[in-house]
Parts: sequence; structure tokens; C-alpha cells
Amino acid sequence: MKKWMVLFLATVCVSFSGIFVRLADVAGFVSAFYRILFAFLVVLPAFLIRRKHNGFKDIAVCIVGGIVFGYELALWNMSVVLLNATIPTLLVNLSCIWIGAFSYFALKEKVGIAHWIGTIMALIGVVIIIGYSSLLGLKLEKGVAFALACSFLISVYTLIVKKARVRMDSVCVLFYTLSGSMLALIVWALAGKVDLLPASSRSWPYLIGLGVVVQGCGYLSINYALGYISPTKVTVTLLLQPVFTGLLAALLLHERLKDNQLLGGLVVLLGLAVSFMEFKKKGNTRLSE
Repeated sequence: MKKWMVLFLATVCVSFSGIFVRLADVAGFVSAFYRILFAFLVVLPAFLIRRKHNGFKDIAVCIVGGIVFGYELALWNMSVVLLNATIPTLLVNLSCIWIGAFSYFALKEKVGIAHWIGTIMALIGVVIIIGYSSLLGLKLEKGVAFALACSFLISVYTLIVKKARVRMDSVCVLFYTLSGSMLALIVWALAGKVDLLPASSRSWPYLIGLGVVVQGCGYLSINYALGYISPTKVTVTLLLQPVFTGLLAALLLHERLKDNQLLGGLVVLLGLAVSFMEFKKKGNTRLSE
């Protein structure tokens, strides 16, 4: 039960992402950079206190995963700037399709029909929340290409983290992946001569929120859950993000929930219920905590 509570907490924390990005009012790459930076500063003391020894191969795997995530995050924010928050949110959720396919074909894991039916239902719910009219006339322009690339990259990142969690605890995995992300974004910033200073001091609380709440708490919880739950289950559960984001926007930004958001949220929940209607796998092993 604990692992599902942690995954639920992760989904709520990550749901703050769009709200904080919107309130920070900075360029997409800038918010991505500070999201990683502040998360790194929060996780660093916990990592130093634990002082666990990890093999070079496992550390390298995490750093590679972090590099992948860093570029995914930057591309997603750029996609939001080029399009809006709705289309990239929908397209990046295609990661549950990628992970299901990777798990079945590459990892030879059994993915039942209930997973695919539930995933499709949940995606339909996300489309209802966002509004199907937003998809009409959609062209493969740069912003769309970025969002599609993000759905693939976040899938790769999730599977890498799952592999690392077999031998490493969640704090160490997050520290090394954040290190990789910092490296990737610093190289990008230097190469592109990006100005990283926000125009207004009012952006800082929301940038800190992105790092501490979304990346720190959210992805630490996701990493923990990946030690006990399959990547397919984790990514389908994370489809609850648009539901929680709508509720948070109603509470914090006083935005009224629309009928399509309520209906879509119900469809997402039904899809999740269907996706979990599978027999438990035999021989599950307990991984590091």
C-alpha cells in the first residue's frame, strides 16, 4: 500500500509543474534549468548523509538517464512556449504507449490486454480534458515535433531509472540523474549563450517550487515507486496529472472546472481501474529502499 501512496504523492507533486511554470513567467529553458538546480541543492545533503557506495556502471547509467531527462525537460518547455500547455501535455503522455511497447518487445515483460485497454481509455480521458478541438488542424511543426520527442525521451528515462533502482536507492538515483541533467543543461546554456537570470524577482518562489516540489519531492517519489511498481503501471498512473492540475488550478488560480474536465477526469480514473485488472506477477522481488 505504501508504494501506491508514494506514487499518488508523486502524481500530485508533478501536477504543480504547469502552474508553477505559468506563474514563474520566464523562458522555458530558464524554468527547466532552475527546476533541476534547486532539486539538486535539496537532494545533495541527503545524498552526502547516506554516503552509500555505488558501482561505476550504475552511476554512469543514472547520469545518462539524467542527460536524457534534462534535454526532455528543456524540449518540453520549449514546446509549451511554441504551442501552449495543452497539446504538449497530451503528446508527452504518449510515453505510456512507448513504455508498454519497450517493456513487451525489448524487456520481454508480459503486458496484458487490460493494460492497453486501460491506457487507451485514460488517453481518451486526457483528450476530453484538454479538448478535442485543440487537436483539429494540428500540423507537424517544431513545437509538435519537440513534444513527440519528449514522449520518447521520458520513456527512455523511466526505463533507465527502473534499471538503476534494482541496485540503488531512490535518493542516490535522483542525485546522479540530477547531476546528468545539470551537466546537459549547462552545456546547452553555454553553447546557446542563454541568459539564465529571471527578469523579475517574483519568479523565484515559483522556480524554487519547481525544483523542490515538482522535481525534488515528485521525482524522488517516482524513483521510489519504480523500485516496486512496473514502469507501465507508473506511467499510466501519472496520466492523473491533468486531473490534479485542473483541481489545483481551481483551488489556487480560481479557475472554474469545466464539464469536459470533470468528464475527462472520470474517464481517466476508469481507464486506470481497467489497466490494473490484471493478475499479479509471480516471483516479485523486493528492491532497495
